[in-house]
Amino acid sequence: MKRAIALSSLLLCAACATTAAPGAEKIRITTSPKDVEGCKLIGDVNAPGPFNLPDDWKTQLRNATLAAGGDVVFRTGPLALTDHVTGMAYRCGNP
Repeated sequence: MKRAIALSSLLLCAACATTAAPGAEKIRITTSPKDVEGCKLIGDVNAPGPFNLPDDWKTQLRNATLAAGGDVVFRTGPLALTDHVTGMAYRCGNP
């Protein structure tokens, strides 16, 4: 019985996770301005939440950056895992 409850909880949690868009795993997240020197600024992106798993904010930022045409996201806002996370999408020409 305990095993069934644990499995059900795991499946429910997996269903709540943000799904990465194809190619989003290649998007780099940085907080270092040096990493985006010489890159083209595309625009602001955000991860509006909710964040059901610890890395949901990363997946949401990567998805938004990919959709904007970027390959690097510079995180600009504080890391408030209960709220939202902001960043700026850049195109740096990374493979």
